[in-house]
Amino acid sequence: MITKEKFVSIINQIKDGQNLVNQVNAIFAEHRPRLTGDFHDAASMAIWHDTLVVELLEHIFKDDWALSYWIWEMDFGEDITDDSVADAYGTPMKTAEQLYDYLVGKGVW
Repeated sequence: MITKEKFVSIINQIKDGQNLVNQVNAIFAEHRPRLTGDFHDAASMAIWHDTLVVELLEHIFKDDWALSYWIWEMDFGEDITDDSVADAYGTPMKTAEQLYDYLVGKGVW
């Protein structure tokens, strides 16, 4: 098992990487008419292993949906509202800390 602090650190690093990719994509999209070559997106310029890391975390936590859903579909909890994704106690899963608590069995989704 990994600690909550390590889990949150990993999630934040994945999020930072995704934010960087999005920022570089926006810059290139703005300047695309002046660019030549086969540039597709910022991810092709950087080596991000986020998918592999998420898969590893899913294996560690024996999770087959919540972590991927929270990261990719709910944009690291950014798209979660108070009444959208919550555990059985009504706690919204907005933070990596709340997600960790769910994954270790302290919350019931």
